[in-house]
Amino acid sequence: MHVLVLQHIACEPPGVYEDVLRERGATIHCVELDEDDPLPDWRGFEAIISMGGPMSVNDEERLPWLRDEKALINDAVRAGVPFFGACLGAQLLSASFGASSSRARSRRLACFRFFSRRRRQAIRFSRAFLGKC
Repeated sequence: MHVLVLQHIACEPPGVYEDVLRERGATIHCVELDEDDPLPDWRGFEAIISMGGPMSVNDEERLPWLRDEKALINDAVRAGVPFFGACLGAQLLSASFGASSSRARSRRLACFRFFSRRRRQAIRFSRAFLGKC
């Protein structure tokens, strides 16, 4: 499996996600967007991970690459490519489909399990990232 990792700042790498994927035989192509790395064609990847970062999903004026990343995410997910978003990455996923994000009243750290409305997509996502459980 060839996985695209969209990284937004050097101090927030894929870390353990990368370790687990490599253990399962995946190859990783990491793009550091804040360093002006160009976005590759998503069609060359079997899964996409979008990492976190200190910026807001709404900072398109200051960081125009966010607009391009949202378009890539939307196109890839619509085509059925498994996607995982960590923090900012999850916000980018929702924004790429038209949802809005706003600043929380307090800082939060949480992990949630998401389920697809269509079981087939949930299974494809699980197998892509976790292997056969």
